[in-house]
Amino acid sequence: MGYRLSGEPIKHKEGMTNIISAGISLGTVQVPGDGQPIILMADRQTSGGYARIALVITVDLTLIAQMRPGNIIHFKETTFEIAAQLNINRHNVLLNLH
Repeated sequence: MGYRLSGEPIKHKEGMTNIISAGISLGTVQVPGDGQPIILMADRQTSGGYARIALVITVDLTLIAQMRPGNIIHFKETTFEIAAQLNINRHNVLLNLH
C-alpha cells in the first residue's frame, strides 16, 4: 500500500482519527489512528478515511520508491508552480539521456 514512516507519532485533534472517506491520490501522506504516517504509492487503496496531511510531489515519488528501511525523509513545503517546474526539469533531463 505504501511506506509507513516511523518516529514521533502525529497527534490527532479530537475526532480526527477517522474522517469521511474520499479518493486517495498517488503520494498522499495519510495518518491512521496510531499517528505513524504512511506515504501511499501506486498500489494504494482508491479511497480512505484517515486524515491526509500532505502530498509528495510527482518528481519525488521515484526517490521515495527507492528508499530503504531506516532512510531518513525530510519534507519541505512547496507550491504547485515549483512542483510543476521540477517535474518539467526532470522530464527534460530524461529526454536528453542517450
